[in-house]
Amino acid sequence: MSKPRWTGKVFSSFLVLILILSSLLPAGNVFAAEDEVVSSTVYWNDVRQEIDGFGASGAFQQAQNLMEFPEEKREEILDLLFSTTDGAGFSIVRNKVGDGGLWGNEIDGPTPTIWPEEDGDFVWSGDEDQVWLMNQAKEYGVDKFISTVWSPPAWMKTNSQVKEGGKLEKEHYQDYADYLSAYIRGYKEHHDIEIDGISIQNEPDLTVGYSSARWTGEEFNDFIGGYLSPTFEEDEITADVILGEDSSFVEDPAIPVLQDPETRDDIDIVAAHAYNDGRGAETTFPTAKKYDKRIWQTEVSNLGENDPTIEDGIYWAQLVHDHMTNAEVNAWLYWWFIAYKLDKGEPLINLDVENKEYYLNKRLFTIGNFSRFVRPGYNRISTSDYEDGVDVSAYKDEETGEYAVVVINSNETFKTLDLNFDGFNSGLVTDSVTPYRTSATENLKELDSINVDNGSVSSKLPPKSVTTFVGKAEEVTSDLLAPLDEDKINKVNQNSTVPVKFTLNEKNGGNIDDADAKLYLAKVTDGAVGVVQEATATGNKNNGNSFHYNGNGQYMYNLNTKQLDTGKYQLKIETNGHILEKLLVEII
Repeated sequence: MSKPRWTGKVFSSFLVLILILSSLLPAGNVFAAEDEVVSSTVYWNDVRQEIDGFGASGAFQQAQNLMEFPEEKREEILDLLFSTTDGAGFSIVRNKVGDGGLWGNEIDGPTPTIWPEEDGDFVWSGDEDQVWLMNQAKEYGVDKFISTVWSPPAWMKTNSQVKEGGKLEKEHYQDYADYLSAYIRGYKEHHDIEIDGISIQNEPDLTVGYSSARWTGEEFNDFIGGYLSPTFEEDEITADVILGEDSSFVEDPAIPVLQDPETRDDIDIVAAHAYNDGRGAETTFPTAKKYDKRIWQTEVSNLGENDPTIEDGIYWAQLVHDHMTNAEVNAWLYWWFIAYKLDKGEPLINLDVENKEYYLNKRLFTIGNFSRFVRPGYNRISTSDYEDGVDVSAYKDEETGEYAVVVINSNETFKTLDLNFDGFNSGLVTDSVTPYRTSATENLKELDSINVDNGSVSSKLPPKSVTTFVGKAEEVTSDLLAPLDEDKINKVNQNSTVPVKFTLNEKNGGNIDDADAKLYLAKVTDGAVGVVQEATATGNKNNGNSFHYNGNGQYMYNLNTKQLDTGKYQLKIETNGHILEKLLVEII
């Protein structure tokens, strides 16, 4: 049957449903349900954390390395990173606050500081590559830029250098607060870049041979309460304060601030990296949640040998899933967007800076199954339990009704997924979903749309694949009239012929005369709804299980209950994949 013209208009229509039953109900032979390997129900109203976005960084001269590529290849790479139609659609760019270190080289080294000398002026040049990357991201609609300090300028530190750890001198706490304020204000004034978030220190738990500094949680608390917050308030700085960024996925550095009622409101985001054993897949952030702080995973990567295969892609997709569902992070960032290290797994895209070639990894696309479709402002919504080897998470835009369900099949075999929308509101309907799949042979490939049938979608999941199902739920209104009462059990005599009638009208009052309507039923035993059955009936008007249009917007279906046992049944009427009503009927 061709798709009716009213599909797509029904959401803006007012649907008046009139069911008239002499002595009601379902009949007939039923179809045998397909064997279902895994199933998951999406619960629209079980709203979890808001999503701030997904991203990575171009720090330590990697943005410069990309700038030096030929324009055509540079544009291809930018599309792959930021396009929401052809790429991964990343929505956050993380930067390094320059510190003027003397380590490294031109393809992997520090950025000049804006305040090179204690008695000197501020300098607003030297960071052209990160500014360029942010401006390129702007062209794709990205507007969230955060910056992290790896080290204060050397003259503020106990060891008088930016590398090898050291601490911020207590006598320079106010200088450091002024420095962070000036950085945010200066990037707006000189570069037209709005810095949305500032992180006080990257990995305060580590001493390394590149830019680094050590902090304790108590020192953070002292600095924030006594210096940073008063300075930001005076300078009218509205950027989020990001705290933590431990190398392990823990909230420990932020706990002293969170537990202090005088300072906890001065931080906005508790952040962490995920370089510890297990990468914090099972970790939660109870203190941050207790005080309603947003949680970000701001850096993670494979520091070892690069693996461009789908095995690696599945690994990272599962980690995103775990961080989203266990820690309930609001944002998730990989380390580098691009990098010169051809043999390492630190970037999403490896650059051959000498020959100006680039190489793709499956992790770019499996992470893209989240970042492209789960947009800033979405909320995660819960899903029912799923079986080992298949992970399901769902996200929605409350205002538009758009949603994305990300399904990871880490098994070596095909799985059949039954994705169920019974958890949507009774007044919400969804016509179809469009799958986008990454597998060993596909990269975010758009597949044919699948119609929602009887409130669910069945789809084959290839081995080692990530599939994002994208759809839109919209509101409809249906009014159920006598003799059925949706709040009661309607009793029906067995062996009776039951005429079922309903009408469909558009919001403007016009009749809808080409709907595809069907009737479904399921036996209810001890309160549990059994297997859904498609009703069947004989007669020219019924034509299998299709309602006959009688004119004036009215649809008719004649049922015979003689083939049904006595007992309770759930009746569902579906039009074009929309479940209009669910009613309880008892055959006596």
